Amino acid sequence: MSRGRRLLRAVVAVLFALSVCGLLGWFAYHHRPQPAAVRDTLFPGVVYTRSCSQGPALVTHVVTIDLQASHPIFFVTPGDPKKDLPLSARTTSEFLEEFQLQLAINGDFFEPWHSNGPFDYYPHRGEPVKVEGYAISNGVTYSTGSESRSRTLRFSRDSRASFSMPLADAYSAISGRSLVTDGVAMGLNGSREPRTAIGLDKNEHSLHIWIVDGRQPNYSEGMTLAELAELAIRSGAWNAINLDGGGSTALAVSKAAGKTEVLNSPIHTRIPTRERPVANHLGVRLSSRE
Repeated sequence: MSRGRRLLRAVVAVLFALSVCGLLGWFAYHHRPQPAAVRDTLFPGVVYTRSCSQGPALVTHVVTIDLQASHPIFFVTPGDPKKDLPLSARTTSEFLEEFQLQLAINGDFFEPWHSNGPFDYYPHRGEPVKVEGYAISNGVTYSTGSESRSRTLRFSRDSRASFSMPLADAYSAISGRSLVTDGVAMGLNGSREPRTAIGLDKNEHSLHIWIVDGRQPNYSEGMTLAELAELAIRSGAWNAINLDGGGSTALAVSKAAGKTEVLNSPIHTRIPTRERPVANHLGVRLSSRE
C-alpha cells in the first residue's frame, strides 16, 4: 500500500472517530438522566431539598437555614478595596475549601467577563475582577456598587441577616438584583437560565437559597426570573435577590471527612458539571455539625 493511501486511511479513521465521539457527546448532552429527588438535613438547622420535574425539564435545589437553630457564621469573599479590580476569581468549591466553610454559593454579578468557548473565557482562576453591587467582608467594604441596580443582603458581626440593617452595622454583605420585595415579585422577564437566588422570611428567622440548573436539555432547562420569584415566594421568602446565574451558578458543601461536593450541575462554557471561576461568594460556617 502506498504511503499516500495509508495517510488517507489514517485521516479517514481519525475523522470517523471524531464524528463518533461528537455523536456520543451530543447524545449524552441531550439525554442525561435527572437525579433522584432528595430531602436531607445537611447540618443541624440546615435542610436541603432537590426537586425534579419534566415539562419543562427542571432540577431545583433549595437550602433552608434556620438562623436561630443553626447559629451560622456568614462569610463573603474578601477583596482589596485599594484595587480597581479588588477580587481574584475562584470557583465556588475552591472558595469553600480555602476558607474552611460548610456551604457556599456563587455571588454577585461581576466584570470583566466573557465566555466564547471551553478555553476562551475570562476570568480564569486568580484573574482580577470586580462586582456590580455593595460588598463587605469581615468589616472591610471593597465595593460600593450601584444602588440603582443592586440590593444588598447584610450580616451583622453576630450573623443576624437583614435587608434593612444599616450598612454601617454590617460586618459582611453581598448584593444582587431585586427579585422579591415585601412579599411581592418584581416586574421580571427573561429567558430560561440557570439561577442563583437568596432571601429571608418576613421575620428574618430563616434564610433560603435557591439554585436552578439550566442550559442542559432534557435534564434541566432553567427558570425565568418570574418563575424564580414564584419559587421564592412559595418557599416562604418575604425579600429575595437574584444573584449571578448562567454558568456561574454553583452550590458546594463540605461533607464527611472534609470532602467537597457540588450539589448542583454547573454549566460553565456549556460543559455540564464544570464550575466557573467567579468574583465573590457567600459561605456559611456552622458552630456545630452532626
